[in-house]
Amino acid sequence: MIILLTNDDGYESEGIRTLERVLASYGHEIWVCAPSGNRSAQSHAMNIISPVKLTKYKDKHYHCSGTPTDCILYSLKANVFKSLPDCIISGINHGYNCSSDILYSGTCGAASEGVMHGIPSIALSAERGNDKEFCFESAATFVAKNIDKLLSLTTNDSFVNLNFPTPHTDKVVVSELGMISYSDTAIPIEESDGTITFRLASAGNVEKTIISDNTTDLHVASSGDISLSVIKIMPQLNHEKQEEAKRIFNA
Repeated sequence: MIILLTNDDGYESEGIRTLERVLASYGHEIWVCAPSGNRSAQSHAMNIISPVKLTKYKDKHYHCSGTPTDCILYSLKANVFKSLPDCIISGINHGYNCSSDILYSGTCGAASEGVMHGIPSIALSAERGNDKEFCFESAATFVAKNIDKLLSLTTNDSFVNLNFPTPHTDKVVVSELGMISYSDTAIPIEESDGTITFRLASAGNVEKTIISDNTTDLHVASSGDISLSVIKIMPQLNHEKQEEAKRIFNA
């Protein structure tokens, strides 16, 4: 199988390098187009004004100056690989992409872009354990052993999102999405020229509180099991409010 890898942590990050090594050991042909550096929290952003540069660093391996979505968009639109991959895997991300975090995730944004191009796509994330290490090896091995099952769950409008705690059990729990409450605050820094610079006080280490029930992906992963959710790439309509809008504006 030909697998195109991308991520949002950058092409030199440990997660994607481990994933490539393990998948290749199972006989898959691996292509890579990943960001030149960290592009976390880029969501589905893409460059349509500034040019995007793809740099080849070995055969069928490129790093991209743009966002994770750019990696997929430009490598496929420009026919960089001369043919389409059988699937796209985005990750392994350094940290969970659960519940409302999915809205911000460049990892999930790249998987969504893959689906928009008609290519089965999977997003992978892992959380750091108490020993400060990530379970990249076991997560990559799980995906390699179960790739056919995982791809069977993808559709023309959905990708599979997996989150691995460190350590994790072998149990896969099909999980709901929830809302997360974030504890970060914006700290102002006054500059000498009168401008004010802001930085999130806990950027990269935000305390999160799940505000939904224990069927959500973050709760499942935090309990030690592997969380699996199949994510539609299009926003879902609020049909109740749609009908209310019709009553208000079509009266």
